[in-house]
Amino acid sequence: MDKTIFHALNGSESLVLDHIMLDITTWWVWLPLYVMLAILVIKNSETIPRMLFTIGMALLCFAMTEIITDVIVKPWVARVRPCNDPTVHSVLVDGYAPEGFSFFSAHAANICGLVTYICLLVRSKSMSIFLCIWALLSCFSRIYLGVHYPLDVVVGMAVGIVVAILCYRLLKVFEMQASTSNHYVSRKLTRAGYAMSDCDEVICILLFLFVCIAIHSVVAN
Repeated sequence: MDKTIFHALNGSESLVLDHIMLDITTWWVWLPLYVMLAILVIKNSETIPRMLFTIGMALLCFAMTEIITDVIVKPWVARVRPCNDPTVHSVLVDGYAPEGFSFFSAHAANICGLVTYICLLVRSKSMSIFLCIWALLSCFSRIYLGVHYPLDVVVGMAVGIVVAILCYRLLKVFEMQASTSNHYVSRKLTRAGYAMSDCDEVICILLFLFVCIAIHSVVAN
């Protein structure tokens, strides 16, 4: 069933879509978004310790998903990537075929972990929707490009979400010990006290990057 779904989602006859997926799956393309998210946390942290702990929990989330995926699970399961498996007729896009094992997707775990953590942290409905769309497209790109099976991606997403929730809970424990209020009532603030204008900036940079990817994909053809 996993391979059947994989073949249904792997690749297409569209060169534009090929380039879009290659750009979406490239981590450094999203550096401006990561910087903007860091700025969001820095600007809206009431104290330096809270800022450091908030960023520290995000880094811990990333580290945990990386260790669980690349250090523990992938070497143990040793599932060959579909793009490198001669028995699986996967569609290669522009020769993209990274080494390493397939189960489960560190890419999906990292992105879903980050998005879940930020959504829980900021509590902005509009920003959460856009970040979730970005995460889903990034996860889909891994199947489209033939580097992961659907099950690899689904498990990676689940692991990332669980790790993010645990890190967020640790942050809440720290905030309770520091007696920091986390309930706000204002049209200019989210429920967690983050400025709506800063959340809008994150949405703008995300949309800007999507537009840049679309233009690059058209020009590349």
